Amino acid sequence: KADSKEIELMEELYQKDNLYYGSSPLFMKVDQNNNISELQEWIKKDNHHIWLAFIEDRVVGYIRIEPTGETVISTHSQMMNITGAFVDERYRYKEIGKFLLNEVLRYLKDNNYKFCGVDFESFNILGSNFWNKYFIPYTYSVVRHIDKY
Repeated sequence: KADSKEIELMEELYQKDNLYYGSSPLFMKVDQNNNISELQEWIKKDNHHIWLAFIEDRVVGYIRIEPTGETVISTHSQMMNITGAFVDERYRYKEIGKFLLNEVLRYLKDNNYKFCGVDFESFNILGSNFWNKYFIPYTYSVVRHIDKY
């Protein structure tokens, strides 16, 4: 479990995560100027936590939780939400994501939470494959971008 001082160690990984969403097949618009200071501010908020996975001195994965997710359904006093997770592509399929998830679940159990939720985009094939192994879908939502023309 990381503290605010360790956040800067994940800057390279955080940038890779940001760029991943702009790549195929996602093509989600991302802020190219996104930097680690956003996460340093995020972790200062009440009940915001992040775990880092290291191989030697390199951060190769992370997962973060907070009290609210993307929907009103995810707001519950006995629930925390995973609002970000990423494993460097060179280290995928080595159970790093599973390890991070298990650490989060252990933390939640130790702190008397009953539920853990995660919101993810269904067209994020890697994310969908991972989350659907460990979570039961309880709601689906759709969104449409309204073009400006």
